[in-house]
Amino acid sequence: TEKFPEYEGNHLILGKLRWDRFRQNLVPKDGVKAVEHFEQAASLNPNNYKVLFQLAKIYVEIGAVKKAKEKINTMLQYFPNDENAMKLLRRAQLLQESAYHEDLEDLFKAFKEKNPNLKKTSTTMGGNISQRLLKDPNFAQTKLEALKSLPGLLGLLVCDSDNNIVFSYYVEASWKGQVEEVIQRSVKAAKDCSLRMDIGSLQDSRIEGPDGWIYMKSFVQILFVMLFSPKAKFRQVEHKISEFFEFGIYQ
Repeated sequence: TEKFPEYEGNHLILGKLRWDRFRQNLVPKDGVKAVEHFEQAASLNPNNYKVLFQLAKIYVEIGAVKKAKEKINTMLQYFPNDENAMKLLRRAQLLQESAYHEDLEDLFKAFKEKNPNLKKTSTTMGGNISQRLLKDPNFAQTKLEALKSLPGLLGLLVCDSDNNIVFSYYVEASWKGQVEEVIQRSVKAAKDCSLRMDIGSLQDSRIEGPDGWIYMKSFVQILFVMLFSPKAKFRQVEHKISEFFEFGIYQ
C-alpha cells in the first residue's frame, strides 16, 4: 500500500486477509483493520460492488445498522434492485442499532462476546464437512449441486491438501484430462505465490486467461477450484459463491 497508495486492490487483499483472520480468531483489532482497508478501497473506487457488499455485510453482522444502510443505499444507486443489496437491507431493517455504533473496536468486542463459540463451532463443523467431502462421493455430489448452477461454470474440482483431485465435474466430460492438468498447475502456482508473498496459506485466488478464468477457495483442509468461461462475470457469481461457503455448505 505504501508503493501504490491509490490502488484499491491492495486494500481489498489486506482487508480480506484481516477479515478472514478475525473470523478465525475473533481478535477485534483484526476486524477494525479489515473495515479500515475496505473503507479505503471504497474511497478509491466508490462504485466497487465487491467492497460495498463486503462492508455492508460486515456492518450488518456487527450491528452497525446506520453504516450498513449507507453502504446498501450506495449499492442500490449503482446497482438498482440488486438481489444481494435487497437481502441485506431486509436484514438491516430487522436489527436494532448497537450501543457502540460509533466505535468499531467496541462493536467487534461486542460481537465476540455474543458469539464466543463462533470459531470453535465453524472449525468443528467445517472439519466434519471437509472430511465427508473427501471420503464420501455421494455426499460431495449432493453438497456441491448448488455450485454447478453458477452462471458460466465449466468445471468444478475439490482437491485435498496434497493437490490430489477427489471430486470433479465438467460440463463436457471430454475436457477432464486436459483441464485437470492446467488446473493443478494453476493451484500450485497460486500456493507458491501465497508463500512468496508471506501471506500464509492460500485462502482464495482468481487467475484469468484468454480461455476463461479460475477461482480457488480454501475450506478447512480442502480446496475448491472452479473454472469459468470468458463471458462469465465474477461480480455475478461472487455473491453466490460467498453465500455457499458462509451458509449453504453447512446446511
